[in-house]
Amino acid sequence: GHLDPQRMERLVQDLVSLWEEGREVILVSSGSIAAGVGRLGLLPSKPRTIPEKQAAAAVGQGILMQHYETYFIPQGVIIAQVLLTRDDIITNRERYLNARHTLQSLLGFRAV
Repeated sequence: GHLDPQRMERLVQDLVSLWEEGREVILVSSGSIAAGVGRLGLLPSKPRTIPEKQAAAAVGQGILMQHYETYFIPQGVIIAQVLLTRDDIITNRERYLNARHTLQSLLGFRAV
């Protein structure tokens, strides 16, 4: 249950290369639970219940984004975070359109 900074840095380097070519980049990432586990003192065990996993994810989400910022910002790339649920993209048309427009706007700003 931890983040691998070297792996994250390599991923960011690859994504920045694509971004510099003018491509639109969207990163879908997991890792918030892993980031939160250590902070909550749950190591060496892993969270087992849904509330424990959600708590670890809630704590870890900011940590995960901070790590990504550490690697993207020096490259001149703005990052954004959009949290989506199944309802946002599959079952609710209005929420889907809102999410789609938000993502299109972020891509227009050249944010990852």
